[in-house]
Amino acid sequence: MPIESTAKSSTSTPKPTTSLSPKQQVLAECLVLVGRPLRRTTAVALPLAIIAAFALRHDVDPTMLGLWLGLVAGATVILTYVAGFAPPLDTVESIENRHNEVVFTVGLLGAAWGTGPLIAFPADTTMRMLLGATLLAVVSSVGLGTLLLRRAFFALALPLLGPLFIRLGTSGGSSEFAAAIVLAVCCVSLILHFLEGNTSSVTLVRNRIENSLLGQRVERLKGRIVANEEELEVAYRLLDEYRSGADVPATIVERASVLSRTEFNMRLGDIWAATTPDTDSFSVALLEIADFNQIVNEYGDDVAKRLFNELGRFIGSCLRTEDCVAGFTAPRYGLLLGDSDSETASRALERIRRRVETSPMDVGQPILCQLVMGVVSFEFNIRPVEMIGRSERALAQAWTLTQRIQAWEHINGPPIASLRQTNDPMPPGTQRFILSDTTLRETPAAPRPR
Repeated sequence: MPIESTAKSSTSTPKPTTSLSPKQQVLAECLVLVGRPLRRTTAVALPLAIIAAFALRHDVDPTMLGLWLGLVAGATVILTYVAGFAPPLDTVESIENRHNEVVFTVGLLGAAWGTGPLIAFPADTTMRMLLGATLLAVVSSVGLGTLLLRRAFFALALPLLGPLFIRLGTSGGSSEFAAAIVLAVCCVSLILHFLEGNTSSVTLVRNRIENSLLGQRVERLKGRIVANEEELEVAYRLLDEYRSGADVPATIVERASVLSRTEFNMRLGDIWAATTPDTDSFSVALLEIADFNQIVNEYGDDVAKRLFNELGRFIGSCLRTEDCVAGFTAPRYGLLLGDSDSETASRALERIRRRVETSPMDVGQPILCQLVMGVVSFEFNIRPVEMIGRSERALAQAWTLTQRIQAWEHINGPPIASLRQTNDPMPPGTQRFILSDTTLRETPAAPRPR
């Protein structure tokens, strides 16, 4: 009988040290995502300043033009450097500091570009239009990098376009006044598009965070379900022991039968012949004791044989009555799981693996075992021999992976011969699994179209 601990298993996860509101979590995620777009847009905007300065070199004082170009380059370098920071945003203070930091550096870049109409405003009307178009292009370009932060966009646009509107509006010329109106209309349109894009982007970030939190809750609930099942199993066992000690007739609990290899083959052939594409599927799984050779070397053949038999009965106690387990050549078992696809069978096998690897088997002394599993589900036109062969290949690949359960649908990589070296005396190409004492049946006919 397995020796199990009656202590309650803890499935609680550690709580975060700080509690952030949903709005703060969304802002933190936006601050993490905004760094790369800002670096890209500033790298695009800086060449615009160089091109504009080259075009204005004959219409503006070279000293003032150089000053303006230096301010723009310095602010661009500062913003690019700050955008590369990745501080931990796990407290309210760190989130607020990072937000203010990004808004301030973006505003600094907008102010540097906005000094152009103040210190490098050309006298020629065409050059003024060129400067205005350049500033509007910068707002459009860098504004894309601030799509997740509304405050950063306005910190960029207001100091950048404000001086331009003032200079064009106070120039006194009709062409400059008309240009100011056109730029104002373009700016309003850009702001409206930005607000819509900002709302959509922030909503996507919020949905992403909510989905992540829901996934964590689902995982915790799964852990609680497993813990409750283990506690119920312990409670039932204690109740059976109490009834046995008090001479109370205990209710007979049916367990899945432990079959021989021939009986397993016959059962597999029967359920395969009765299954059609319109009915529920079934799954075949192969299990191996991963450390069986080490157990043989340490405890001897007799202990390993008793362990193999006892573990087969224990695996059968973990299954439903309509399922079955068979002991193949040690250290391998075969499982037949009815009414289950590969995903359902994988969950059942994971539950069995956890119980086996946490329940020492009493074979004169407690021994813990580790399992490796491969599973395949029923497919139309696939015979039982091929199903067992597929589960064999899935089992072989599970030996090379950190995940101990491998389904045929997820199998990949090299052929089976290069997955795991075994001491099997059979020559290459010999079929390992043969359905003995089982009459091969014809493949079920495809359903007729209605």
